[in-house]
Amino acid sequence: MHATYYALHALVAEWQDLIGARLIDAFTQQRGELTLALEPPDGEVQRVQVGTKPVYLMRSEGYNRARRNTTTLFEKAHGLIVSAIGIADLDRFVLIDLRNESGTHIGTLHLVLFGSRANALWTRDDETIKEAFQHSADLEGEPLPRTRPARLPFSAEELADQWKGDDPARALRRAWPLFDDLLASEALHRAAFDLVAPNWSNLFITCQTVQDEALETQSPGILWRGEIAHALTLIALEQPTPGLRLESLPSVDRAMQVFTRRTLGQDRFSARYDKLHTRLKRASHQATRRVDQMLEALSQPSRADEHESAGHLLMAQLHRVTQGSESVELDDLFAPDGGIRTITLDPALSPAANAERYYARARASRLSRESSEERFERSHEEAERLSATLAELEAVETLEALDAFESAHGEWVRTSTSDA
Repeated sequence: MHATYYALHALVAEWQDLIGARLIDAFTQQRGELTLALEPPDGEVQRVQVGTKPVYLMRSEGYNRARRNTTTLFEKAHGLIVSAIGIADLDRFVLIDLRNESGTHIGTLHLVLFGSRANALWTRDDETIKEAFQHSADLEGEPLPRTRPARLPFSAEELADQWKGDDPARALRRAWPLFDDLLASEALHRAAFDLVAPNWSNLFITCQTVQDEALETQSPGILWRGEIAHALTLIALEQPTPGLRLESLPSVDRAMQVFTRRTLGQDRFSARYDKLHTRLKRASHQATRRVDQMLEALSQPSRADEHESAGHLLMAQLHRVTQGSESVELDDLFAPDGGIRTITLDPALSPAANAERYYARARASRLSRESSEERFERSHEEAERLSATLAELEAVETLEALDAFESAHGEWVRTSTSDA
């Protein structure tokens, strides 16, 4: 549960203490993130951060703006005072009303916090967009987007009518669109829902109870899978969560801050890690396949001895070789049981020159085999090195460990970056 309607509703309830704070700055210094600096009459500056890709909303104390690579936004709102903070009915629009010193309403910041439309919009008349965080040139002067309250079932019969599919969690999320995976599975667990013999009335009442608890947000916390922030919860869960550890937190504000920072870190980790891992895994696979192919080739018998024995047979029986013949049958002096061996000839060469041609082939074959064996050894060492490097990367679980890996294996960092 992260940037859901319920989480945003809870944040808005807790952020009523920002009423009376002055907007002293609005800027962006990271792609897809807007920072609003709000200074209360008494107390430290509060920093509200709005993310659009991924979508998030959180606040923390302190005001820290980089000197370079920042862009100032919503300058006409600077110096205004927060008069109200609210959220649209059943929709992820957070509204921050701003007034001047005399109390006159000047404008509203609309934080649109869902999907590809996520944005922050400044309006003075609640009708048209005066400035936007994202795509401002395209949106300026356009009508302000209208809120669209989620349509929730009003009865057990309507819940049953909206039920689609055989996956209960997915079907419930569609029927009750404000629920995420966690709330949907919690409602199903509490209702002991059975798709074979569904009790729609019990499930409907349970969904209403779960929603009421989410709106009251009495038990904020984070579910951790090891060091990974798995989910943010607003309610006390009754469903079992094997492999997950619950960390209870004193407020939704704090839970959202911890969860957002950790998930952003996880996203940054994944972006770097996945690129490295894909590149290194491909290289390791190709090296192993190359070694296997070389080993297969080396497992075939060398023809050096065959060529050399042909040369010996020709030299030993030159008197039986006719100039200009394309082949000759000679006694196989090297076969344990004797026999006849047919040797192909170059009719343009003398019998002795044909023998020398076979000796040359034997020498070339031996040199080729030696060269192939040397390449195999080098390739085998490279494949083992890549396999060990891949195993080292796959043991990395933190940004700090990833930094250390990249420092030790800079060639892969440079290569994966160039592939981006």
